[in-house]
Amino acid sequence: MDAERLAYTLGYASELFKMLSEPTRLLIFMYLAKRGEASVKEIAEAIGRPENLVSYHMSAVKRLGFIGFRKVGKNVYYRLVDDRLKKLIQVAMELVESRQEFSIKPRRLKFRVKEMAGNV
Repeated sequence: MDAERLAYTLGYASELFKMLSEPTRLLIFMYLAKRGEASVKEIAEAIGRPENLVSYHMSAVKRLGFIGFRKVGKNVYYRLVDDRLKKLIQVAMELVESRQEFSIKPRRLKFRVKEMAGNV
């Protein structure tokens, strides 16, 4: 890989990790990985966040191309465009869950996570 391609790839990978570093976005991705496809309303109800917040996050991540969508009337249905993203999330969750203790205290999150418990 030449230097220019490496720089581009590193920058894009960095954007991917930034995208996944936000808890609401990560939960949205986890939900889509589990569900396959969902509307903003369905995602919002599942994770207990307002529709406008979910919509904001979806528009922010669409530009990177990891989220696909299709329109049916007024509804927009989102999906992950690559199963490797699902694997990346699974590996990250397994890595964190395998820790015996945590060295930092995570932010307190207000999500409905019962539906998301279990495998991605």
